[in-house]
Amino acid sequence: MRKQLLSVTVPLMLIGSMGPALAEEPCSVATLSGTYIFSALGVAGDAVSAYAGMISYDGRGAYKIRMHFAGPSEKTRQDSGVYSPSGNCQFEAVSQSGRSAVYFVNPSGDGFKFVLRDGGNAVGEAERVTRALLVE
Repeated sequence: MRKQLLSVTVPLMLIGSMGPALAEEPCSVATLSGTYIFSALGVAGDAVSAYAGMISYDGRGAYKIRMHFAGPSEKTRQDSGVYSPSGNCQFEAVSQSGRSAVYFVNPSGDGFKFVLRDGGNAVGEAERVTRALLVE
C-alpha cells in the first residue's frame, strides 16, 4: 500500500511544482529595457516613407524615442510614451503624440518586430544595442 501511495504522490507533487513555472508569462514590462536601434518602411497616403532611430525603454513601462525621417519631409523628431505587455510577448505602445504600435518581442528582449497602427502604415524591426538609456 505504501509503495502504491508513493507512486501516485511523487508524480502529483512534481506536476504541482511545475504548474507555476509553466503558467509564467515569458515576457514582462521589464523584458524591454535599454536602448534599441530600429528601421522601418511605411506608406502615408501616396508617399512611401523610411525612417530609423533609437528608442530607450526603462524596463518599467516608459520609453523615449529619437528618429530621422528620409524623403521630402526629411526631419528628426523626438517623442516619448508608454508600453505594456498584452500577452505572449506582444506589447502595445502609445506615444505622447498619439501614435500607437504593436510589438512582437523576442522573449530575451534582444529585439522585436513592430507595426505602426496609425499615422501611416509602417513595419519595422529593432535590436538592443546596450542596456544603457541613450535617448534623453
